[in-house]
Amino acid sequence: AAPMIVNSVKPDATRRRAEVADVANAVSWADYDISSDVAHRGEQAALLRLDTRESDNGARIYGVIQEFDEQAFPRYLSGWYRVEDWARGTEKQYIQVVVIAWRPSPMPVGMRSGSYQIAYTLAGVAQPPLRIANRKFILSGVVEPVEDEWIFFEFDLHDDFRKQWRLIPSNYEFVRVLFEVRYDDKDEAEPVGAARVYYDDLYIGPESRAPSGTDVTLPTEPSGGG
Repeated sequence: AAPMIVNSVKPDATRRRAEVADVANAVSWADYDISSDVAHRGEQAALLRLDTRESDNGARIYGVIQEFDEQAFPRYLSGWYRVEDWARGTEKQYIQVVVIAWRPSPMPVGMRSGSYQIAYTLAGVAQPPLRIANRKFILSGVVEPVEDEWIFFEFDLHDDFRKQWRLIPSNYEFVRVLFEVRYDDKDEAEPVGAARVYYDDLYIGPESRAPSGTDVTLPTEPSGGG
């Protein structure tokens, strides 16, 4: 089977906030730029410019949105990210990828929300940063990000959804994938936070894309939850 998402990030391959009216926390959502100067492969990458001075409510999400509605829920999610000029402004300043199954059937036992999801933290936090009833966190990276290197990430979605929710999503309206850098619960007295985070070569599909060799920095084994 062909992958549902596989691309070097281009403007027509991703969705912005204005195109997704029901995106969570839409008021706090900031769109991405396209970088032609830094890319993992090819000519372009998605660039997220975090700056805590841009919001006065203590929270802001910078992200790329991708969606698919094929009913064969893919097994693997992978890609590359890169961090530059990371300046921590608050404890909950972090990088994550979120996978949301929208209106699936069946739902997890006791879940009344219209969706359920897993958030994979790639860097920035040592514990789940939020408590959301329909979201499970998997901690899969270092607290302080590695800078100026492309970092590969890959997750087995079947295994993780089965462990966290005892279900693999099916019969859904669509699946939404968010590639983010964000901060939450920032106090005005804390210092300014900033970062440039790039995403490229994003893939979701049936096959592992883990590169061979020893010259690639991989996130730690997923552990924990929330």
